Amino acid sequence: MANNAKSVLSTARGELGYSRWDDPEAGTKYGRWYEAQIDRTSGNYDFGASGVPYCAMFVSWVFAQSGASCVGIPGAYCPSVLSVGKSKGKTVSASDAKPGDVVLFDWEGDGISDHVGIVEINGGSYLQCIEGNTNNGCVARRTRAYSTVIGVIRPDYDGEAAPSKPSTGGASISVDGLWGPATTRALQKHFGTTQDGVVSDQYSGYKGSNPGLCSTSWDWRSPAYGRSDVMKALQRKIGTDVDGLAGPNTFRKLQACVGTVQDGCISRPSDCVREMQRKLNAGTF
Repeated sequence: MANNAKSVLSTARGELGYSRWDDPEAGTKYGRWYEAQIDRTSGNYDFGASGVPYCAMFVSWVFAQSGASCVGIPGAYCPSVLSVGKSKGKTVSASDAKPGDVVLFDWEGDGISDHVGIVEINGGSYLQCIEGNTNNGCVARRTRAYSTVIGVIRPDYDGEAAPSKPSTGGASISVDGLWGPATTRALQKHFGTTQDGVVSDQYSGYKGSNPGLCSTSWDWRSPAYGRSDVMKALQRKIGTDVDGLAGPNTFRKLQACVGTVQDGCISRPSDCVREMQRKLNAGTF
């Protein structure tokens, strides 16, 4: 194994489906491993016992098995892991999180970390993570909104620079109010989806009322099933139903997001698209 994100994610994916309830021994494999690593002169708490939360010990096990390094890891207590990450200057924002980063969550909004996982995908307004000790006692993938994140720690992977402030730079697309391939690619890059310049599998019944959506970028079909990753990511960002199909409700939410008239239609040219293009260029969308 190696000290890089690829190795860490490969190890973590190999643990998907582990259940503490199916473990034939007391506690969890991660807790028993952690218990064997610690200096027993530091206390008598049994990390390998049944019922012990194991999310941080899962992350610690993954990094150890991968031969990877991260400040605060190994650790069993989420607040301490985050505290070390902050003290060492290794934390970044949720929006700057990368695959392989360690992410900590605050469910109660009280400023105290409650849970930890490993970032697999940054979706632009959410993180897809691999986590231990999920609500069914398993190692599983979970999707988490940025609003639940209290901190992200950038591991000390080989060949990677120390974290820096997110770039404010953005796209360089024409602000013409027309939603064509360049605008779609800029959105796809922003959300981390496939950059093919196409909003795929969209309902053809909406085409006529939205002339600002260029046919070179929009894949019109009937029936359509909304198999568009970039549209789903956009819908998550603007807070509407995530079905992958762009229609009046999605466009009203987008118009509200960028501060233009909310009529649910994309005209040609469109003030809504212009504002979105400006924000993508400025890196503020």
